[in-house]
Amino acid sequence: METKNKYKKIYASRNIDESGYAMILALGIVILTIGILTSMTLLTIKDVQSSSKNRGVLEARISGESAVDSLYAAINASGEKSDITEALKAFKLFGTTTPIVPTGAGSTGTEVDGVTKTTYGWSTYYGIDSNGAIGACPALGTTPCFRMRLIKVITKPDYTDDIANNANVDDISAKREEYVIDIVTRTKCQPNTTINCSYSRIQQNISLRKYVEYVSISASESIADVVRDNAGVPGSALNTIYSLNNYYSGQDKVSGKIHTNDNVIRACNNFNQGVTSWITAKGSAGSSTAGVFPTSANGCDQGATDVAKVKKATRVELALPDRSGDTDAVFLETIAAGDDAEYFGYRNVVFKDNGTYDIDGEIKKMPSSGVMYFNDESKIQGVVSGRITIVSKPGTDIVIDGNLTYEGGTVTTSANKDMTGVYSGKDIKILCRNIGTGPCTPIEIHAFLKASITATYPGTIWNPNWATSKVASAGAAPPLTLFGAMESYYRGTFGSIDSTSENVQTGFKKAFTYDSRLLNQQPPFMLRDGTVPFIRNAVKDVPCGSTPTDTVCKN
Repeated sequence: METKNKYKKIYASRNIDESGYAMILALGIVILTIGILTSMTLLTIKDVQSSSKNRGVLEARISGESAVDSLYAAINASGEKSDITEALKAFKLFGTTTPIVPTGAGSTGTEVDGVTKTTYGWSTYYGIDSNGAIGACPALGTTPCFRMRLIKVITKPDYTDDIANNANVDDISAKREEYVIDIVTRTKCQPNTTINCSYSRIQQNISLRKYVEYVSISASESIADVVRDNAGVPGSALNTIYSLNNYYSGQDKVSGKIHTNDNVIRACNNFNQGVTSWITAKGSAGSSTAGVFPTSANGCDQGATDVAKVKKATRVELALPDRSGDTDAVFLETIAAGDDAEYFGYRNVVFKDNGTYDIDGEIKKMPSSGVMYFNDESKIQGVVSGRITIVSKPGTDIVIDGNLTYEGGTVTTSANKDMTGVYSGKDIKILCRNIGTGPCTPIEIHAFLKASITATYPGTIWNPNWATSKVASAGAAPPLTLFGAMESYYRGTFGSIDSTSENVQTGFKKAFTYDSRLLNQQPPFMLRDGTVPFIRNAVKDVPCGSTPTDTVCKN
């Protein structure tokens, strides 16, 4: 702690910002350990080549691991959470604008077995001065030094695309991206030279953690029993008047990927016309199972299949995003309880744009932990300022009773600092705000909506008035606007479709836009207890100068 405080004072006096301080301090403190090596008695060439040299290599390796730890800390401290190459650009030499790890265009090799590597250039050797600042490595090798480079590895999914049905494997599932930090450490050189130095080279794999990559994902395309049972009109009438097959209507607009672990995704002819490669359906390798896209003039009356519009991945079931080892959200309840944000009984919560919320007339600050827990069905709405995960007890619904948006209104970019997660123990109900038979009131939601996907409480996201609130006129259905993503066991039901015109006749039409931040970020603790967006794999030793032409450690 004394060392940390010392360097905090040094950097504070030099007016660098907090993130820069975190990055440089992290590497400075750890690589300062390398400086200990300079206090050791430098040995003869013979000694260096024997046991002492082996000890020098070991010391260099330890120093290299420390440097990787520091670089990892620097990446995590960066405000850039979507691309490590961008994060690295903020990791600069003290007092300069020069990144320590070059991240220019890089050199991309040919694809081998689905893997493509982009290799960026080696940095020069860097040293650290007596004040802990990273700078140029002394020319005569009197100070331990290190150099780094970055390798970006892209691996395609391990299943094939369906060429016959015009599916694009690159779009069906996001490719896996990893970054290899390659570091060489040099120490124990012959006095006043860079001759007979001890070198160590190690590599560390770092990858971005992924959370949610679909705007809508479900285990089944079926309509939940609770939805059918509460339709409000006789089932026989529904079967003849409305489409009960959960089609996407010709009025629906979705920007983002859709996935189901069912074997079909159904949509009318004019749904997102022109979109060609992001709709997926389950199918074992080589399966001909496909979604249904009728070709008849009116669009949704079970006409012949139009294979040109079918998009399917020949893959096994996809694991739906869920809490790792904590599907009943016990840990989330513990967090909320410790922050005085666990509630019992029916509650009505209205979020305010000033970082507070009104709960049954009492104004409270947003929980510092970012977690709110309900033991009984409760309602939420309002304007969220900050980040919050709203959770309900297993078997308990959450009701959205009006707009639930981020501060500033409609989101047009993914740079918004606010993020909301709604994690229901059963269903998420989106109220129509119309208890009669007239049109629903348009509603806008900015959030990741997650209904239960457990076998005990298979959940859905739905509008209780989906079958009874008629639109004012043909083609005039009010929108349910979602910026974020939704996940449920059964695909959500929000309205009914006239099977001969593709129009929404009751309830809401869909206007969904994927929040791309959700790929690598999560609402507070919603899916994982950890908040670090990067995953590290074990350090690996790499031969240093194993061939006559390998001069990476000698340059």
